[in-house]
Amino acid sequence: MRIEIVNLNKYYGKKHILKDINITLENGVYGLIGPNGVGKTTFLHVLLSLLNFENAKISVDDKIVFASDDYIRKIGYLPQYPTFYPSFTAYDFLCYMCVLKDIKKELINEKVEELLRLVNLNEERDTLIKSFSGGMRQRLGIAQALINDPELLVLDEPTAGLDPKERIRFRNIISRLSKNRIVIFSSHIISDIEYIADKIVLLKDGKIIEESTQSEILNKISESIQELVVNQNELDNLFTKMQIIRINQIDNQKYKIRVISNESIGKQVQANIEDIYMYYFGDKNEKNDTFWNKKSIW
Repeated sequence: MRIEIVNLNKYYGKKHILKDINITLENGVYGLIGPNGVGKTTFLHVLLSLLNFENAKISVDDKIVFASDDYIRKIGYLPQYPTFYPSFTAYDFLCYMCVLKDIKKELINEKVEELLRLVNLNEERDTLIKSFSGGMRQRLGIAQALINDPELLVLDEPTAGLDPKERIRFRNIISRLSKNRIVIFSSHIISDIEYIADKIVLLKDGKIIEESTQSEILNKISESIQELVVNQNELDNLFTKMQIIRINQIDNQKYKIRVISNESIGKQVQANIEDIYMYYFGDKNEKNDTFWNKKSIW
C-alpha cells in the first residue's frame, strides 16, 4: 500500500492544528513522535477518515479514492482506550466483530482461531473480557484490528499502562505484522518505537520536522550527544545553561551527565531514540546559544 499526502491542513475554528503536512507512507512501521497537543491524534484521525481536512490531496495506490468504502475496508485501528463488551468472551467478541466487518460466515471460526493464536489468547478464548488484564485487552484490541487483514494499521498509544512483560509481548506482535502493510505507531513510550519502527516521524507544532529512518536521524544528531563528569558546583551552574538529558551520580563529589551540545565539551557518545526526543522537543534555556558557542566550559 502507498499513501501520498500533499499539503494537508486541519483547523479547529481558527486554530491551525495540522500545517502543510507532506508525507508518503509505504509498507513498514512508522513511529509517530511528538509532545502532547502537537496534532498526532488529529493526524491519525484524518488518516482514518474520521475527520475532514482542508487544502490537501491524498492519493492511495494511485487508484483508490481516499475515505471511500474501498479505502476504509483496508484499515485496522486500535485506539488508545479500546472498549469491549465485558460480558463477552474473547472468542465471542471476535466472532461478533467478524460479522460487523463482513467476514463470510464460513470463514469466521478459522479467522478467530488464527487471531487468538497470533495474540497469544487461545487459552483465554472462553474467558469473560471483564476479567482481562490491561495487556490482554490490548492484545484483544490488536486481534479485532486485524480481522480484515488491513493494509493500513493505526495504533494510538497501544502500550500505555502495560507492564514491561506485556509491552515486550506487544512489540513482538507488531514486528511480526509489519510485512506487507503500513503500520503507524504513536506512543510516548519511545523505547517501544525504538524497537519496532523502521521510520520515525517527528511532529512539532502541527508540522512534520523530520521524517526518516532511525539510523539517519541518529547520525544527524550524533555529534551533539556528549557525556562529561562534573562536580556539584559545576552541575548546579550547568542546570541554568544547557540541556541535560541524564545525570548519574558517581560518588559524593562527581556526576556523569549526558548533554546536548553543538560544541565539543565532552566525550561524544552513541545517540539513542531518547536523545532524538530531547534534541527536538526538550526544553531549552535562553542562555543556551551563548553557552553552545563556547569552545570549553573550564
